[in-house]
Amino acid sequence: PFLSAPVISAEDGTFFIGNLPADGYTLQLPSSGPEQEVPDWVAEPVKVSLKAGETVRDVRLTLSQGGLLEILVKEDESGKPVEKASINVRDERTEQWRSAVTDANGLARLRLPAGDYRIGGIYKQNYSRSNQEEAFTIAEGETRRIEQTLSGLPTARGVVYDDAGRPLEGALVQIVPGGHDKGGASDAAGKFEAGWDPQNWSADRT
Repeated sequence: PFLSAPVISAEDGTFFIGNLPADGYTLQLPSSGPEQEVPDWVAEPVKVSLKAGETVRDVRLTLSQGGLLEILVKEDESGKPVEKASINVRDERTEQWRSAVTDANGLARLRLPAGDYRIGGIYKQNYSRSNQEEAFTIAEGETRRIEQTLSGLPTARGVVYDDAGRPLEGALVQIVPGGHDKGGASDAAGKFEAGWDPQNWSADRT
């Protein structure tokens, strides 16, 4: 489950990855470049099986420009874009997952090989997890945009004081039951914010 550091191909396109235990592997291009930039090329993943002491040669990755997926995430009530929401997309053929994060405009971009995919989930702290699974097909050279929404969770805001009545910095506040995600620590003014997610706690236990 652990990704090794990417290697860079030489001018003639060749690459080498060594010191691998005998096992089965999947070779693929990174899904994003430096600073989450969308890559210019994509390639279908290639499976490789290695035996002890063996060197597998002539593994070929074929590049294409694929299609560009744009996912716009908004708040369902206000319509405001949601920044830093995590998105997972599943390749229906290879059963591999690809991920992206929305920018300040609520937009996440992924370059994908042509094929069938499914949005498997969208998440951001203090928002309810989106179960809006959506299947889609993307073609070579196509730019496809999909809109999804997130609902804000009930949130408690307040101030933490010490026993002398001074605002207390660095206190962690959590709502129970159901508040599995800890809110950020209280700031220098003692202010905190903590969300409550009903999906984290079954109704018969409340």
